[in-house]
Amino acid sequence: MKTQSTRQRFQQIVGIFAKYGLKEGITSPPQLRKALEELGPTFIKIAQILSTRPDILSEPYIEEFQKLQDDVKQEEFSAIKEIVEIQLGGNLDDFFAQFDEEPIASASIAQVHGGRLWNGTKVVIKVKRPGIENMIFNDLRLLKHVSALTRFIPRTSVWNPIEVVDELWDSLELELNFLHEAENIQRFREFHKEIKFITIPQIYPEFSTRDVLVMEYIDGIKVYEKNTLAEAGYDLEEICSKIIYNFMYQVFENGFFHADLHPGNILISAKKIAYLDFGLVGHLNQRLRTQFNRLLAGIVQGDLDQMVSSVIQIGVKKGQLDRALLYSEIEQLYNNYISASIYDLDIPRLVEEIFRICRQNRIAFPRDITLLLKGILVLEGLISRLAPGMAIIDLMTPFIHNQIMSSRNTKQELIKFAHGLYRMTRSSLRNPEKLLEILNKAAAGKVAIQLEILHLQEVTADLMKSMNRIVFALVVSSLIIGSSLVIAAEVGPKLITIPILGLAGYIGAAIMGLWLLISIIRSGKI
Repeated sequence: MKTQSTRQRFQQIVGIFAKYGLKEGITSPPQLRKALEELGPTFIKIAQILSTRPDILSEPYIEEFQKLQDDVKQEEFSAIKEIVEIQLGGNLDDFFAQFDEEPIASASIAQVHGGRLWNGTKVVIKVKRPGIENMIFNDLRLLKHVSALTRFIPRTSVWNPIEVVDELWDSLELELNFLHEAENIQRFREFHKEIKFITIPQIYPEFSTRDVLVMEYIDGIKVYEKNTLAEAGYDLEEICSKIIYNFMYQVFENGFFHADLHPGNILISAKKIAYLDFGLVGHLNQRLRTQFNRLLAGIVQGDLDQMVSSVIQIGVKKGQLDRALLYSEIEQLYNNYISASIYDLDIPRLVEEIFRICRQNRIAFPRDITLLLKGILVLEGLISRLAPGMAIIDLMTPFIHNQIMSSRNTKQELIKFAHGLYRMTRSSLRNPEKLLEILNKAAAGKVAIQLEILHLQEVTADLMKSMNRIVFALVVSSLIIGSSLVIAAEVGPKLITIPILGLAGYIGAAIMGLWLLISIIRSGKI
């Protein structure tokens, strides 16, 4: 807020919000949408991002923000040409045999042109608008200043404005770097190289920078052009099945999924499904995948405890959690929307209710889980449009069942079991020591205990014996493991091809183990 231009921009923002009712409190989603449209590219982009976040905004605002269009004038070709030449370090003709002056598409952040490389390859060139990066981050800095003032206002939402602005900053920072999108495309190509019905455009890294992205041109039919697809002989139900299968594959197999699969970003080309625009992607680590899988399994199997536990494990608690209240609300959700038949699920309503319950219980879902749930909603809408007789849950359930079955015997589960066993063993070794410490303190009069401890010395002696036996058993186990490693390594002098050191270790372990067994039997306490 230091420069005159920044102050003017701030005054302009306040003036536009006032014009649409900010002074009275903007409660009408259409009025807020109109204000954002008038504020320009930054606020349009922010609203478009927020329209993918039902954990932050309620449904009426999301529906209204989805109507926002990038109604911006196309840039003069001379400005586009200058950016490309500066970024690539040469004349346009050095890199492209053809560069169409008329753009294919013009959005708030970038403009897309068709072209052709000198080897004849048809490409699309995405060019960042001049000055757009400075404009966006200047507006975001203003929002940061304003959001900082809200820390003095009592919070009524799971998300506070500071967190929202920080997340918007991170999202736009990635979207404004075209090299990030190029990396996403390369990863998708790698993950899908064995899937024959999916095609991902090829990137030309030698012609790509932060501000310019050159990729293969894919000609095809937009997936929402239902009649055109039918006339071309495509099976619409097969297309829907493959899209859902592939989305589930992205989520559960790779943990890396396209998070902006609206119909405009899906083409059908040469009997293949082609994805476009990889600026928005989701990442699920193994923990989130496991917990989301457990949530789905809980829904399918009607296990309320597992559903509640998974919601808590997935979410981030933003305040005191009343688990009993959460259980009660999820039970009501289950009875209202799930219990009758899994195949009759109203997916949009179910997801909306999950977010409502989480907001009410001050649980915030991670961004990527939210993108995943939003993606399912978008695909549900696509299927209802393309093949009204199909239901997304019919297509998802076999994949969910497979995940449930496979998750019962996976390497991760075995590792988890091993870690649990280790923690239990370590705890069992510590507990006698801790109890002994408490008893010793009590005997010394250092702990005030309101009861009489009888035969304290006998109890202490028994605990000491138990601890000694445990330590002795660990020494025996270590001898066996060490001897096995020596024999496997085949080092040192040998007796009949067996290393003497390893053999001696086995004999020592056997003698010590036998002595330990005899002492336990003699004590009469096993």
